[in-house]
Amino acid sequence: MVAAIQSHAFTGQVPGITTIAVTKPTGLSAGELIFVYVDSNSLATTWTAPDATWNTIAGSPTSAGFWKYAGTSEPSTWTFTRGTTTGAEVAVAVRVSGAGSPTVSSQDPRGSASTVAFASMLVATSGSLSLHMGSCLGGDLAGVTAPGGVTEYADGVLGFVGYEAVSPSATTARTWTSDGGAKNIGGMAVIIPPAAVPSAFGRIKITYKANNTFTVPT
Repeated sequence: MVAAIQSHAFTGQVPGITTIAVTKPTGLSAGELIFVYVDSNSLATTWTAPDATWNTIAGSPTSAGFWKYAGTSEPSTWTFTRGTTTGAEVAVAVRVSGAGSPTVSSQDPRGSASTVAFASMLVATSGSLSLHMGSCLGGDLAGVTAPGGVTEYADGVLGFVGYEAVSPSATTARTWTSDGGAKNIGGMAVIIPPAAVPSAFGRIKITYKANNTFTVPT
């Protein structure tokens, strides 16, 4: 089963608050994979996940990435906490189906440039998905342009989402560019292998008959 993006949600937060309530993507089902990227324009930020069910992908002085498998009952929002009260906050959440545990990631935290660059990453499993997600602090009304080879899934004022199918080897470095010259964009890229497919065959019951013939139930 190949991993695929199913839905996403962007969340913006006013300055001066230490938490951001990240909106849950629509249609989320138990067992699906959730990715959240949170960003702040405060250089002293340290991000904390809502609870122990979340795994940390990457962190920096301004941003962090998290993932988890959705439970049977998820809230409408997840509250992430940062260590400072200054600066605005932006978050993007992405729902992925048919996914195995993410393996490696590349992060380019928010900086002073109008581009965000993801370094090449090693891909071990055929049929993997390279998920790109990022934020536009302060808003980007002109949108963001995806790099060659990457399909743009969502492009909003608050952020962007994109993807590409990748095979075993090293991926090529990818750079997203702000069309409006915004200088507060950042993001992360994650390699997601496909979910393991169980064998189509279980136990085969063989029934012997008295005349030494047998049948195999189908």
